[in-house]
Amino acid sequence: MAVYTHLTDEHVDTIRNLSGIDFDGESIEPIQRGSTDTSYSLSDEDGRSYFLKVHETPNTSPHSPSTDQRHMVEFANYLSCFNREWKALRILRPVSWRDGRSYGILRFSTECEDLQPKVVSLWPYVTPNHLPARASSINPIELLARATGELHKRSTRYSPRTPFYFQKGISDTAAVIEKTRALPSERQNLSIYLESNPDEFLSDSRELLSYLESRIERCQEGWALLREVEHLETAYIHGELKPSNTIMGEDGRVIFIDISKAGLAPLVLEVGMAAHSFSDMRHIDVEGIGRFIATYLDTVGSYPKSELLSIPLMIETACLRLAAYRCYAIAFGGKYQKSVFEPIHACLQLDRIKHNLIGELERWTR
Repeated sequence: MAVYTHLTDEHVDTIRNLSGIDFDGESIEPIQRGSTDTSYSLSDEDGRSYFLKVHETPNTSPHSPSTDQRHMVEFANYLSCFNREWKALRILRPVSWRDGRSYGILRFSTECEDLQPKVVSLWPYVTPNHLPARASSINPIELLARATGELHKRSTRYSPRTPFYFQKGISDTAAVIEKTRALPSERQNLSIYLESNPDEFLSDSRELLSYLESRIERCQEGWALLREVEHLETAYIHGELKPSNTIMGEDGRVIFIDISKAGLAPLVLEVGMAAHSFSDMRHIDVEGIGRFIATYLDTVGSYPKSELLSIPLMIETACLRLAAYRCYAIAFGGKYQKSVFEPIHACLQLDRIKHNLIGELERWTR
């Protein structure tokens, strides 16, 4: 759970200035239900409603006002044009700030407990009914798979004027570990975290980073081998399909928000990441992944099925990226409460059950 952020009248004034929208200061209300980030509902003077999502700080989050998000906004606008034809999916367009960006920044006075600035994004209001983290037994996996399939059927046809690439792959993950080692506070802050959150598998900060480096190197070798034997289909992907970026709309459709990491990448990377995150982010749910893949293939119709055998590598890539970013956030000194060991233990479980997962995937490659 992200650290809760209290917004004051001063912050509402800042949001007015950033967005150019005349918000009613009395209308702002915190949204608690189903939110994994701090979020608020607020209305403008004409009664139109919005929700405001408060992310982590710019230093510990990929959301940053210094990042040019125009490509992502154009991609979201393109996808939203097809909302009427989709049966399972709806895409929201982020509200652009006055400067054309989709992420603004709030600074806090010295009277606040957390002095670091926070990144915020603004969206048309929908009831923020996020999916719970564990989804295998209660979430409609087939609906989420259909929504992902509909997204990809359109994204494969997307041709922007200037290509942009998915920046959060395995090479970026390796760079994050290097950045973590370079932080002056790295060893102290990680050691404090490990003392407060003991784990039988890894208990030393150097040992933790060395283990991640070794797995990342092995994963990079897997990617190199995959590209030698398989011509991977590339397309524009959302980049972070997971429960906290998914809202169940009142019309029964899935709403994917927060298209801030989108880019051109192997399509199977997102298929694997989404199958894992929507079935169960904490564990490898072989049955849930199989159900997701079956419905996804039925939705997209045509897909190079041999690529599906690389999904264990895609899941490991996603888990290692998550662990690396969480290590960086802790080493930086941010108030970060999400577990570093959760994605690491998912990798360990993947090692144990990879044979069963490959067997499930082979059902859909025959």
